[in-house]
Amino acid sequence: MKTLEEALKILLNDAFSLQLNINDTFYWACADAEEISGDDALDLIPYIQKYDYHAITAFVAAKRELLHNDNAQPMLMDKRYEKYFGENPQEKRDMYQKARLEIINAIKNPSMEEFTDVAFEYSQIQNEEEEFGEKIKWSSKSLEGMTYVTQIAYLPKMGISGTGSNMEQARKNLKLQYDEMVSRRGQ
Repeated sequence: MKTLEEALKILLNDAFSLQLNINDTFYWACADAEEISGDDALDLIPYIQKYDYHAITAFVAAKRELLHNDNAQPMLMDKRYEKYFGENPQEKRDMYQKARLEIINAIKNPSMEEFTDVAFEYSQIQNEEEEFGEKIKWSSKSLEGMTYVTQIAYLPKMGISGTGSNMEQARKNLKLQYDEMVSRRGQ
């Protein structure tokens, strides 16, 4: 028979993703959740052991900050709401901040081999910003009567897009549009 820890590892290794419940964490009266891969959930466990629930809040804040430029602070950080966070709210804020910094460091340093799914997304964004000067916005469209979905890669600042039957093809077509626009500007 497997131990609880062994069973959890099996479950998380076979999970595509989980949803972290963060209702009322960043905004009052707000239903909210954040997706985490099974692998990244396994990486989060030692942080939870060290920082309790604050590690979950810190992971979500770090992911949203690095991937979506969302710098929302949890309600815990707003001293106006101290009375809602029980004893030692400053200690809780300190735990959150330490966890957040450690998690951001792990995501930004792939050599640590933690949070590899978020770290991969973060490196992709860095590559996009280096190559195109901005982050690619993605969407998809399924036309009525069609059995496939068209992927759309869009650069908002430049106002150009590329489409394809998959993300790789859409990115290649975007790159062609980008190169054409850059060469026209250079002439």
